[in-house]
Order: sequence, then structure tokens, then C-alpha cells
Amino acid sequence: MDQKALLRAEGYRLLATAFRYPQTEELREAFLEEQDSPTELSQIASALLPLIDDDLCAEYNRLFAQAVAVSPHERAYTGGDLGPGLGQLAALYEAFGLRSGGREGEVPDHIGAQLEFAAFLCLKEALHSEDSSPESTEAVTIVRAARQTFMQDHLGRWVCAFADKLRDRSFHPYFACLAGLLTEWVKADFVEQSWEMPQMGRHLPVIGPDLSSELADDSEPMTCPSAPHEEVSIPLSTLLPA
Repeated sequence: MDQKALLRAEGYRLLATAFRYPQTEELREAFLEEQDSPTELSQIASALLPLIDDDLCAEYNRLFAQAVAVSPHERAYTGGDLGPGLGQLAALYEAFGLRSGGREGEVPDHIGAQLEFAAFLCLKEALHSEDSSPESTEAVTIVRAARQTFMQDHLGRWVCAFADKLRDRSFHPYFACLAGLLTEWVKADFVEQSWEMPQMGRHLPVIGPDLSSELADDSEPMTCPSAPHEEVSIPLSTLLPA
């Protein structure tokens, strides 16, 4: 298995967990599981764990739910209304048999939904890398192309602006710290993949590979491909460990 892809998946999963509505005990358990890990994951967990307290819920609501001091949606950083891009983003999720709208009803451009999708694609890449068959090799190529499209046309376009705003407007050290960890993780991913970090405000076309036929033949049980005859897609947040 591609251990680097698996590590990336776990990192995005952990960051997605950190952005959920803060159930403090669940957060502590999630970070405690990774605190002793001899990887970059322990750095994320160790930085955030001591900052969890009973004030997190109120601050989460102030930042993202009530006054919305910081919008958690891509559209707020890339021109107001995502327009066709929002539909294209949802279509990219659907191409892998996924949909947003999990624990908190996120739309496709919510930071939590995008981090979970990044984790899912990295996990899919890691799982397919276990097999050296031509089919799995082709599947890895498809997933990597889709991930590059997603990262360069969506998450990478706005994550730094979002994190900067979150750091500036947060009254709680947890979210200020989380903002820095998010930026570092995504930038490191771009460097590792030798991708160019997109510039803010530049509208990039969402053009991905043709996934229809390959995904229909995908037999990997954890990837949950959506065959053409299926009518029910799977909530994105249910596919990753809590």
C-alpha cells in the first residue's frame, strides 16, 4: 500500500474532524488516538488537544453558524457565487458515488466536505496501489488526476484565504492553531505532488478525467463507486472513520 497516500488520507480526515461541530469528548478521543503516532498526524493532534475546552461550541457558532464571522464555503473566497462550479464540484463527488450533506448538512463547497473528499481520494489511491494489475494501475492514474483537478480547481484555490481569515477573526486559540495547521498540510501536499498552488481570484475550469466507465467497474469495497443504475449516493462523511 502507498503509505504516503495513506498518511495524506489520515491527515485530511483528522483536519475534517477538527472542523466538525465540537463535541469535546469526541474531539479529545480522536486526537488522543493520533497523539502518539510517529508521524505528522501526532503534530496536529498534539497541537490541538490541549486547546479543547468548553468554550469551543460557542466560538464555533460565532465563527461559522450564527454571526458567520468566517464563511466556511469556497464561494465566499472565489467570486461570491460559485455558479456552475458548485454543480461541477457536486458532480465530481457524484462521479465517485459520494454526496455532501453529512453530519451538518454541508453543501459541496463547505470546508468539512472538501477535506473529507480529499481524504477519500487519498485513501482510494492508497487502496488501489496494493494491486499491481493493469486495472488497479489505471484506477490509480484516474484517482490522481481527479485529485489534482479537485485540489487545484477547488480546495487549493481558497484554503489559504480561509485560514488567514480564520486566524485573524478567531477569539479561541484552537481555531487559530487549526488555521495554521490546515495551511501547512495543504501546502505540503502541493509541494509533495509538484503541483502549482493556484492564485486567489483566478477562476479555473473544473475539467476532470472521464470516470464513468472506470468507476462502474471498480470492485474495491471501500471506495463505494456509483454504478449508472444506482439512484442513491452515499453521504461523504459516512465513508471515513469518525
